[in-house]
Amino acid sequence: MLRSLVGSEMCIRDSCVCTVERKTGRLSLECTREVLDYIVAQGNGEWLDKGRNRVLILWRKPEEWATRIYSWAHERGLTDTVCTVYEIREGDDVKKEDFYMLDETTFHKALGVLQTQGKIAVFEASGDLAVKFFPS
Repeated sequence: MLRSLVGSEMCIRDSCVCTVERKTGRLSLECTREVLDYIVAQGNGEWLDKGRNRVLILWRKPEEWATRIYSWAHERGLTDTVCTVYEIREGDDVKKEDFYMLDETTFHKALGVLQTQGKIAVFEASGDLAVKFFPS
């Protein structure tokens, strides 16, 4: 059920969590928030507003995506190489990777993790966003 929500915003009132039918009726808004708070606390989601009405559900944490992206680049000998974000996220070479067409928000969070770890540099090149992978 949550897999269909991965990488997309979810409004609590319209969510599948709220429409789960039980013998006593629908899941309450309070209970829905408790479930989503747990998902957020585990690092698999984040609230998008202070009122906790919209949440981004993450299939994998940005740190996990970062590891997968860096491993892909390292295995292909792309360290010390510049690639466009398009090539990494949507290119022919990644069509079989699980990060192929990963939603942009999560993808950029993963790149942010790699930047913080000092494994990549992100910059603009010829109008495109580019990434340089550093050796580990």
